[in-house]
Amino acid sequence: MKKTITLILAVILSITVYGQNVYTIIYDSWTSGSWANSSKHIFTYDVNDYLIKKQIQRWDAQTNSYKIYSQVNYTNNSNGTIQQSIFQIWDNGTSSWNNLERKTYTYNVFDKPLTVTYEGWQSGSWQNLKKYFFTYDNNGYLTYELRQSWDTPTSSFQNGLQFNYTNNENGTVQHYIEQTWNNETNSWDNSKQATYTYNAFDKPLTIITDKWTNGNWENYNKQTNTYDANGYLTNSLQQNWENSTNSYKNFSQINYTNNDDGTLHQRISQIWINSTNSWNNLDRGTYIYTNTVDVCDRDEVQFTVFPNPGTDNINISLESYSETIISVLDMQGKLIMTERFVGSQVSIDVKGIPSGIYLLIVQSDGKIGTTKFVKD
Repeated sequence: MKKTITLILAVILSITVYGQNVYTIIYDSWTSGSWANSSKHIFTYDVNDYLIKKQIQRWDAQTNSYKIYSQVNYTNNSNGTIQQSIFQIWDNGTSSWNNLERKTYTYNVFDKPLTVTYEGWQSGSWQNLKKYFFTYDNNGYLTYELRQSWDTPTSSFQNGLQFNYTNNENGTVQHYIEQTWNNETNSWDNSKQATYTYNAFDKPLTIITDKWTNGNWENYNKQTNTYDANGYLTNSLQQNWENSTNSYKNFSQINYTNNDDGTLHQRISQIWINSTNSWNNLDRGTYIYTNTVDVCDRDEVQFTVFPNPGTDNINISLESYSETIISVLDMQGKLIMTERFVGSQVSIDVKGIPSGIYLLIVQSDGKIGTTKFVKD
């Protein structure tokens, strides 16, 4: 069976700036040494230029065309902030949309998010999943984030993660500590911390992340950003710490090509192959705008799946430690299973599902990513 490397990095929510819009993002995957059609993201706006729908279509090789796969419908407040979003999957069998997740937002008087409530569609109704809370200082800078998950036996939200932020004078993040709630001790345990550096234009240069291990902070990974002479992002390099060499080693990178006005034209994701000491292409996204002066913010889940193909279990490795929902669907869009976990790695038992090609949806930290995997 031919193995296809595919990683689709989803772009969500914030794709409208200064009233200018991203219209389409076309994704290709690197397959058998060449770029192949993968998916197309189409964005719809109302008369106020507020985003009201994002539809994802996947390439169908049998019909040589894009087919509807999923969509997110947005309801906005009068000032353009998102009030609610509903994520749906297309069911080819019934030619209808199936609800999957709903998010509801509240804001403070400065239009900064106070809460985000997540609900999942189960047995014909919306059921609580999790809730995020945000706290700001007198300058309006984010200082604290609390994430809670719904506990069915107690019918209440229970602590999961918290983030404490330290900011620079200009409001950029200097440092944060992530902690996980310990039910046995009823206290917070350190899990991760990150330290940021910036260039003279307040754009992030490095993000160094440490993990709390056996009572000490240990090196984990490092992100390094590179900009051109115009200050436009051209490369984002991810490196993981290797204890055996006491150094950071290449893991993945994204190369960005920008338009003359600084808007994103194309991004290519690559993964480092140790055996060949070279970069392998994974995914390519090409951005199409309604005009030539748009700005696109990227909000992506980065993860790897192995082995692929798999027989008994597949492993999902995320870039960060977080609460994650993983959904498996068949190629007709039917939901096969859903798993929820907290961590950076998980093993999913696929022994019980038939051989074939499946879609994997990874939802983490308010972001969504998708890929295919093969069950042998």
